[in-house]
Amino acid sequence: MAVVREAAASGNVVVLGANVARQCLDVALLDEIIVHVAPLLVGDGVRLYEHLGPPVKLAPVASRREGDTTVLHYTVHYPA
Repeated sequence: MAVVREAAASGNVVVLGANVARQCLDVALLDEIIVHVAPLLVGDGVRLYEHLGPPVKLAPVASRREGDTTVLHYTVHYPA
């Protein structure tokens, strides 16, 4: 995670994938979460919020449609 902190010092860092995003949430590194919801159900994959520690509050910023996909944008508020 030190690499992420170093990279973020000079701007934004985009994190892709549920596993990496969850690791960043675990150590309070994410400021925002953008979720793309597609109208497709799959039977396998990595759950983004599985095994997450204390509750993390997400404050909605925006939502929009991009074709068949819904894009949800949140700011992250970690417990004190």
